[in-house]
Amino acid sequence: MSAGLVFFTLISLTVRSASGDMYDFTLVASGSTSNFGNLGIYPGLNNNDQVSYVTRSSSTNGNIHRWDAAAPATPITLGSGSFISHVPINDSGAIAYNSAGSRGYIADDSGVTELFNNSFGTNVYGVNNSGDVVAALKASNGDYEVRVRRDGGSSRRVFSDASSGEYSDYGSGGAPSPEINGSGDVAVRGRLRSTSLDGIYVHTSTGIVTIDDASGPLRQFGNIVDINDAGDVAYYGTPDSAVSSAVRDFYIYESGVGSSAVVSNADFDYLSEAGLVINNNRDFVFGGSAGGVAGLFDGSNPLTDRVISIGDTLDGSSITSLLIRRGMLNDSGNFVFSAWLDDDNNGTADRNAIFFATAAAVPEPSSLALSAMGVLAVLAQRRRRKKA
Repeated sequence: MSAGLVFFTLISLTVRSASGDMYDFTLVASGSTSNFGNLGIYPGLNNNDQVSYVTRSSSTNGNIHRWDAAAPATPITLGSGSFISHVPINDSGAIAYNSAGSRGYIADDSGVTELFNNSFGTNVYGVNNSGDVVAALKASNGDYEVRVRRDGGSSRRVFSDASSGEYSDYGSGGAPSPEINGSGDVAVRGRLRSTSLDGIYVHTSTGIVTIDDASGPLRQFGNIVDINDAGDVAYYGTPDSAVSSAVRDFYIYESGVGSSAVVSNADFDYLSEAGLVINNNRDFVFGGSAGGVAGLFDGSNPLTDRVISIGDTLDGSSITSLLIRRGMLNDSGNFVFSAWLDDDNNGTADRNAIFFATAAAVPEPSSLALSAMGVLAVLAQRRRRKKA
């Protein structure tokens, strides 16, 4: 790890969530916005409060690190590569990533294992607690297929947009962006070939499950989809009644029940298609804007559920941009996010940073009352002593 790239501190910002909690923010890593020292923007977080992230050692190469909240001053380096994007991490501390745009790996304390080798392009998106890694592989003609592979196991094709595949295209016609859960189910947004309908789908061991599609009342969907171990799916959708595709609501599909809107576009200026994440308790965090100020939210009420905003101060600098995505929220409700910071207050980001957010304990009213009584008792004793 290059000296000067990573700093550690504890910053507390008094922002109250819907539950009445406040969040503490711990700086995991910080680097220049230039190529050298720049951090990857998609860190990962597991249920043991370990964070995976990237520091770029050159314009094209980077190192993959694992940071532990229990030992924040001693992150370790597990691997390295080129053109690294996502670095998801599972509860065993194994980190999945792609390198040089053509190979996919999984790295843990025992070493690095190559799982995918595809000369036309490989993008790794997720890893579950069984060590299954999901990746999108590109063919020479531009088609994509999604595969899952475990260390020591064979590569399993899940779906494809080839002429004989399940999909005609993904999202706006680009690459798929799949996510995997603990059961090995894979969620994706795409246009199903059999129906020609854009939608959100889950591929299970027994077939394709339609979560939602453009048959109504939604006509378009966001590319970013998250799925938890119970099979609940978080996604964005544009209602038929909306004039612009930029108008979208945030939905959660509950396995065996169906979908419901949990955040409405009517309450926000906009909801960020790139920023949503759900955990196994169906808690969620997302990016959006309300009242003309963009930020991160942990609930549907923009007044009470704002966690942090652009313009707030972290690590002594003003925030110019925020990002959260799937794989960044754990089952304790802790999460990580990327922030861009303006050190000299000129309106331009000087560095980007990764922060670990935890809900700060708020004393119960009875505890606050006891504390107040204790303070009053001390003051009374002091007054009595002065009179004596």
